[in-house]
Amino acid sequence: MNYDNYQLFLQAREHLKQKNINKALEILRYINQKDPLDIKVRFELARVLINKIETRQEGKNILLSLLNTENKEYALLQLGKLYAKEGENDKARWNFEQLLKTPSRTYAMLELGKLYAKEGKNDKARCYFEQLINERSQNKEYAMLELGRLYSNEGKNENARYCFEKLIDENTCGKEYAMLELGRLYFNEGKIANAKYLFEQLLKTQNKEYALLQLGKLYASEGKNDSARYCFEQLINEKSQNKEYAMMEIVFLNIKEKKLQEAEQLLESISKNTIELSVYKNIQTYIQYKSGKLYNQNNDSYFAKQLLNYSKEATIEHIKSHLYENGQKKNHTTFDHDVNLYDLLEKIENQIKYITPIEYSIVEKYVICCEDVIAHIDGNEVRHVEVVTLPHSKNILTIYPKRIMSSQKNKTKQIEIK
Repeated sequence: MNYDNYQLFLQAREHLKQKNINKALEILRYINQKDPLDIKVRFELARVLINKIETRQEGKNILLSLLNTENKEYALLQLGKLYAKEGENDKARWNFEQLLKTPSRTYAMLELGKLYAKEGKNDKARCYFEQLINERSQNKEYAMLELGRLYSNEGKNENARYCFEKLIDENTCGKEYAMLELGRLYFNEGKIANAKYLFEQLLKTQNKEYALLQLGKLYASEGKNDSARYCFEQLINEKSQNKEYAMMEIVFLNIKEKKLQEAEQLLESISKNTIELSVYKNIQTYIQYKSGKLYNQNNDSYFAKQLLNYSKEATIEHIKSHLYENGQKKNHTTFDHDVNLYDLLEKIENQIKYITPIEYSIVEKYVICCEDVIAHIDGNEVRHVEVVTLPHSKNILTIYPKRIMSSQKNKTKQIEIK
């Protein structure tokens, strides 16, 4: 790379740091056009392109062309990450496995662990993360972070807390991410003051955007809508990478405040690629239905059907088919087979009738404590259940057992069923 191109390359990197993506892309394209054989520029160009949906295929093509260069390992790794992001897990796995006997082995192991965790194959994921930690590899801190996330998803809060606190105490490069995850954990446990403290600390760091998003959600859960809106609007005004997620949260706030026209206008300006298309359509259907407008009556999702013509029987069947018989699905855990779901549903309906939810978005969520044991997780009795309802009507969409670590029970927002 000659001197002039090198100076331009440094400018492009500075623009990327300042999040001027389009300007950086313009410069990188210019350099690549002048010197199409410069691998360093091509890699940087590909890295930018694959992070934008409209240019992703162009970036992928560059990475594929780099498989025949001396930087094949980097191209394989980046392609694997891209395939994983696109949901092409088999292709992603193949790419990562090609690297297991190369100097990029530990990076591939980390990505394989994340891929298995995404697929719900937790034991395989844990093996990769623990191996990286035990080997004290250069990726051990990120492996510890991912292991903590895995434990958190499994409801093993004490294990998750250990991972996050270790990263924080040792002041590792993953400290800020660990603070963010620990804040989320505290939030889910109902330890709002602890969560808020961590998120506020992160406002001074490079993770400010994620902290603002989480802090906004926390304020929204407390009913402090103005404070929540302030957090989300900062992300929008700063044109952050979380901009559209912040816009979605304002959509939820507008729905909650019955500002349906504003909610609909904002939803229309949000890319359908930001959230799953089915979820986008559900929210759109809900707003149109509540506004008295024509809505898509062909939307056959479970959510939409329940919204437009609620049926308790449909709720029971949904619980049975997704949570009661088919084993663990995502983070949801199955009920014991002797639990009478009809009785449980009735008890819950009576309890939540005049209760404020602990979390609000397009649905409302509650964590309650039942009189009887409803499930066994890892041999332990579980009495807590998470309830998901439709907004305002409090019609129950689904319920599932939720493990709360015994030492935290008294500190978690919950309602007791008697």
